[in-house]
Amino acid sequence: MSLPLVLLDGLILAVSTMRLVRLFIVDDLGRRLLIPLESRLRGRLSEGKQWIADGFICPFCIGMWIGLAAVLIWYGADSEGGWVLIAWRLIFGALALNYLVAHAAVRLDIYDDHDDQEAR
Repeated sequence: MSLPLVLLDGLILAVSTMRLVRLFIVDDLGRRLLIPLESRLRGRLSEGKQWIADGFICPFCIGMWIGLAAVLIWYGADSEGGWVLIAWRLIFGALALNYLVAHAAVRLDIYDDHDDQEAR
């Protein structure tokens, strides 16, 4: 694989991982997936092992596991090549693009943080 493509994949990998970490740490959808798991774990673990459940709310812990999974998926897609690598670039590229565009939209005052469709 050429150096520009490796650099592009590295950028996609880094930014898409940031998006996935934000999904599970900040966004409602991701939090709603992790909170039941965290609660269930807290109920089953002894006092001395609560640190395991803490891993579900720690951005560094979640980030490490998401990053590891993303790297392994990229490595597998790269070794397969062809359509698998193209699919990886499309999916993870879309996550990276979403992260960048959403942050730009907030900075440019396109999004006011109030959803008119959402009941408050």
